[in-house]
Amino acid sequence: NSRPHLEPMRAIVGPGPRLQFTTFGIDETFFVPQPLRETPCVLSIGTDRDRDWATLLGAYALVHEEMPEAELLTQIDSGSDVPVPDYVTALPRMEFDEWRGVYARASVVATAMRHNLHVSGLTVSLEARATGRPVVTTRTVGMEDFLTDGVDCALVPIGDERALADEILRLLRDRQAAQEM
Repeated sequence: NSRPHLEPMRAIVGPGPRLQFTTFGIDETFFVPQPLRETPCVLSIGTDRDRDWATLLGAYALVHEEMPEAELLTQIDSGSDVPVPDYVTALPRMEFDEWRGVYARASVVATAMRHNLHVSGLTVSLEARATGRPVVTTRTVGMEDFLTDGVDCALVPIGDERALADEILRLLRDRQAAQEM
């Protein structure tokens, strides 16, 4: 999925096979641009093992404190031991066509990940971009092969709930910056 994958793969497979980085993609005819809604809404989806629920929900608490009218949505892993606060709507598993409607509700799509090599959060970030949503995500290894900080996303440090919240709030408050992203 990313350039940082190449060295560990070479160590595993040895000198024989040719390895190269190939970009990961999504169906841009399925996930199409939608106009941004006026109602502030933050969406975080995905349930893989490297999601950082504590940082995400910590950032959501800060967003809720400063902008209580913002709708906060997440699809949290049912195996997570992090309690979901009342002001956050936990989303169930859905079919892909249902996700298009959820992306259309979002003003900002945010993800928080722990350190990982497989570019956790990439699919969500690409789907969000294809639907015309600004992305705030963790700067993990390989993410910069797909996203450009300050251009089509805001990349924040791993585990930094304040930075995640600040970027979410900035984009919720600055509609022009959100549309440009």
